[in-house]
Amino acid sequence: MAAPTEAAFIVIGAGPVGCAVASLLHKQGHQTVIYERLSHIEPNPETSYPIGVNPRGLRTIRQISEGLESKVKAEGLLVQAWEIYAGKFKVATLRSGSTYGTTRAGVNYALYTDVVERGIPVHFNHKLKRIDLQSRKIVFDASSNEVEVDASKAKVLACDGCYSSVRKALEEQSASFSAQVTVWGSVYRALFSQTETPKLDPAIHYVLNGTYAAKASPSTWAVVLGALRHDRDHDFLLSADATDENVARLKAYIAQNVPKAVPLIPEQEYTDFWARRSFAGQVVQCNQVHHDDWILLMGDAAHSVHPSTGEGVNSGLEDAKVLCDVVAEVGNTPETFAVYNARRIADLEALGRLALYNERGTWDKRQKVAGGITNAVLGIGRAIGASGPPKEEYMFGTLIRDDNILSYSEIVTKWEQQMKPVQGFANSVAKLCTKQTPSPQPSDHDAPGKAR
Repeated sequence: MAAPTEAAFIVIGAGPVGCAVASLLHKQGHQTVIYERLSHIEPNPETSYPIGVNPRGLRTIRQISEGLESKVKAEGLLVQAWEIYAGKFKVATLRSGSTYGTTRAGVNYALYTDVVERGIPVHFNHKLKRIDLQSRKIVFDASSNEVEVDASKAKVLACDGCYSSVRKALEEQSASFSAQVTVWGSVYRALFSQTETPKLDPAIHYVLNGTYAAKASPSTWAVVLGALRHDRDHDFLLSADATDENVARLKAYIAQNVPKAVPLIPEQEYTDFWARRSFAGQVVQCNQVHHDDWILLMGDAAHSVHPSTGEGVNSGLEDAKVLCDVVAEVGNTPETFAVYNARRIADLEALGRLALYNERGTWDKRQKVAGGITNAVLGIGRAIGASGPPKEEYMFGTLIRDDNILSYSEIVTKWEQQMKPVQGFANSVAKLCTKQTPSPQPSDHDAPGKAR
């Protein structure tokens, strides 16, 4: 029988959120340990995807260490704007100057390095096998052995991603817990390049006919393709086979949909693409994010969103800050998680509503039409001073600053109030013009461990 762990906090998952919360708790003097299913933390941007770290996420990183914040900024590029294209025409520009473009892998590695420097134990190759709410024991598969951890005297922070095994255990074992999971309508995979082209500005992130092109690091461009699950013409993008036919189709797809990126992509990348990891995901909404005083879901395990929100890593990093603020106020007590849940749940509910709306708009033709009408009407309203700024301005645009970081509840409430007078009309027109696209169904790409 395993003796109770001496750690005050057990973190499951060494992703950005797990590393951030471990460092913050250690900084407060709490003994913390991390268990991670992977064998190591990989810094290579080509194993990852581009993200933007906005002032919300940077605030948490700065709370860990000002030096760490400087490192994350130095390894990224300040995004001056997002430009959105339909066909050959630019249809929208969102100014920024507040958000740093980087990769999830780069941010994760920087946070992990801080964990190592603090001497926080990280147990790699420990995949969660089961967790028992009654006995408060955790069992990991560690290579060919089972490792049992008596966590009865510790608190468990589940940072194990959108396919969270801890969340699944709560659904199975807790009558008071429930979660709604909505699979993304697209699966994503990226091409990478270390060359430049005058057709693309490194300070701009581009949305080109549903494809995302951005500087993933100071030396690397990423071109992220989204394969729609319901579109059979996109099936080839999910293949693992670098056949002559697939290579030719990929070249044609890039030339048609992302012509600005054609000069970037080296010939070999059209072959290497098929061996690259693909990223699926799901929107996760929980009725609560804790179980008694023992388990707390954090990051994607509690509230996975959609890439189009731009808030995945930022909302998770804010979780770490909020928890450590609560611990600083009330201590490590039986009430800690309940206080956190009460403070955080309204923001997470608001973020979930936004994520569902954005996610559906990537594949549902009817919602795309309704959204286009809504945005056009609101754009006219802004031009004549009858409507406020778009929600994105408060998230990663010009209106989010270190001294002006609104809560998700505030941002989403503003957005919903703006849409309310227009949405009924827009939905009616869209219903007349288009058929509703069937909801996407999970596939092999949604197996746990595909992405976190």
